[in-house]
Amino acid sequence: MAERPDKSPKIVNLALDNPNLRHEVKTGESPDERASRLRREEAEAEHRIRAEAAANTHKRRIELIAVAVAFLTLIACLSIAAFKDPKTGLPEKAMTIIAGIVGALAGYLTGKTSR
Repeated sequence: MAERPDKSPKIVNLALDNPNLRHEVKTGESPDERASRLRREEAEAEHRIRAEAAANTHKRRIELIAVAVAFLTLIACLSIAAFKDPKTGLPEKAMTIIAGIVGALAGYLTGKTSR
């Protein structure tokens, strides 16, 4: 017949007397502590959401202003290139500005998807 394993208690040294180790005994949260922690976490999450929404709104507003300025500059340059006297040199300058705006727009559109 097979022998049964020894059921005597075994000594385990947790080295609690070692000064290099730290140990602490924690109790569970009380219902008041838990409710307080949850309220604080909810308030922090709500604040973070509001801050992100404000930052996104500000970013969209800046982008809208930049696009409006670029559009107005593009319209002005197109009208100069089409209707001004070529002897003044303004149409060449206007075409340079138009090329810059188109290049910046292409760079913005290709860079926006890679973020």
